[in-house]
Amino acid sequence: MLVKILIASSLLTTILTVFSFYTDYTAEMSDLNRSLHQIQEVSVPSITDNLWNLDERAISEQLSSIAKLQGIVSIAVLDEEGSVVAERGSVLETPVYLFEQRYPMVRSNETIGELRITVTKQFIFQRLARRALVFFGTQGIKTFLISFIILFIVRYYVTNHLEKIASYFEKGKFRQDKLQLQYENRVRNELDVMVDNINEMAKRVTESERELKRNLEVQRASAINSARLASLGEMAGGIAHEINNPMAIILGNLGILQKLIEEDATDQATLEHLIDKAINTCDRVNRIISGLRTYSRDADGDPFLDETLLSIIEQTLPYCRERFRDAGIELIIEPIDPRIIISCRATQISQVLVSLLNNAYDAVSEVENKWIRIAAELKGDRVQVTVSDSGHGIPHTVIDRIFDPFFTTKEVGKGTGLGLSISKNLIENHDGTFWVNPRSEHTSFLIELPARLEELDSVS
Repeated sequence: MLVKILIASSLLTTILTVFSFYTDYTAEMSDLNRSLHQIQEVSVPSITDNLWNLDERAISEQLSSIAKLQGIVSIAVLDEEGSVVAERGSVLETPVYLFEQRYPMVRSNETIGELRITVTKQFIFQRLARRALVFFGTQGIKTFLISFIILFIVRYYVTNHLEKIASYFEKGKFRQDKLQLQYENRVRNELDVMVDNINEMAKRVTESERELKRNLEVQRASAINSARLASLGEMAGGIAHEINNPMAIILGNLGILQKLIEEDATDQATLEHLIDKAINTCDRVNRIISGLRTYSRDADGDPFLDETLLSIIEQTLPYCRERFRDAGIELIIEPIDPRIIISCRATQISQVLVSLLNNAYDAVSEVENKWIRIAAELKGDRVQVTVSDSGHGIPHTVIDRIFDPFFTTKEVGKGTGLGLSISKNLIENHDGTFWVNPRSEHTSFLIELPARLEELDSVS
């Protein structure tokens, strides 16, 4: 009972003291604000007249008078261009608890200058600090007694219990597959109830986390596959053209061979030429179909293999070259060092390039000068691949969001918003970086991957 009385008494005293300090602070601030209001009502018009008449001496005298007021640190008169006409005091003299007041000086509805006053509340806090010192001095013994009693209560009713809980967690045993806390105590108490709840919660969290990871992996694989097939779908016309042209050559050669046979011609050189040409054309079709088969499958489980960057780009271009040609788009391939080797899943790098080329195709479709450029430059132990186009570029308002999943600037039904997000993920899985150049006049995407130079005959 005594403890409660002492605590209640101390709390009441503290509350009343704080309220008293607050009342004193409010009164002091009111006095200060009244002084500032008086300056605004009385001094500002007078200084305005003197500024209008360019009477710097009168202005200086008025400023000197105002600067003597308590709380005023500095005061300055500025003309309409912001130049100081007269000034008294310095902010450096009292660098704490400062605030600034600005009063425009208007003459004939025209602002001709400004009165700027820097005010400090330091003297108010100094007075309050002295009063607080007196209060704490007189309440020291009482505070000490109350603190001792409170510490005893906390120790007996709180700290001992917390120490038991801490000891319990120190003895907790964790396993990698399951989270189970075990408290070695024969008597069941509230700690056991808490442990049961923690174990149940941990079990649910673990199961939810595993299920979430499984779902995310499935959705990620599905999204990558959908984006890959969507890219192929956009270029289907060009790929068909790439196959139809060689097929037309083969049919033409077969027609000539048939005619030579019917005419019983025996020109061995002509026959060999036509047959070689047909075989080479078949090889070309076979490479395109083989590339499509490789591109369309899931490559997540493929090992990383050494590939030349040039070969990956050359295997990717047949998917789009004819489509670009039909649309009047100039495809510019800058010279690429054939010795640049990257360790990668070639199908995934090709998928990224196809996605960028599809985006570039859409970007230049409405411009007059249509071109798409691919360049590569070796920088130390990394190669930087640039895919740029003559489009209007990406607005700065959305440039920070273009790699977000499902974000697209294309028309409804024309883009999924997954291409760049998936491409960024694929490149990062190759220890690379993928970004857009914000300073480029046109759209310019950059891919940076670990690379090295190697002689051609050593590449398997």
